[in-house]
Amino acid sequence: MIKLMMAIFKTLTNCLKTLNLIYNLLETQLSTNEDVPVSASVAVPEECNVRDAASYDEEELVTIKEAMGILGVSRWKIFDMRKKGQFTKIERDGRKRLIKTEVDAARLWYSVPKGKV
Repeated sequence: MIKLMMAIFKTLTNCLKTLNLIYNLLETQLSTNEDVPVSASVAVPEECNVRDAASYDEEELVTIKEAMGILGVSRWKIFDMRKKGQFTKIERDGRKRLIKTEVDAARLWYSVPKGKV
């Protein structure tokens, strides 16, 4: 019962993160006064699926250093984004990893509007 409740909680948390990503993307588009094309689609990561952190393959994860390169930000900004819950916290063997789809989505709503990428 507790495992089921934890899985539901994780699912709701991940869906909330996805909605926040979509909201931030739309807010960025509106703040730059650009028209959002009707055909624009938002790539929603597969976060709404119930997945445990241990279920991700290494190909689906990136290191902090790789995320820094993708987003064009400092290590401290990545840590700040993790602290705010914008990235899922995954640790394997004492090493921190990020989900690649979340980093790619952050590239759209964070780095591109600021001219970092």
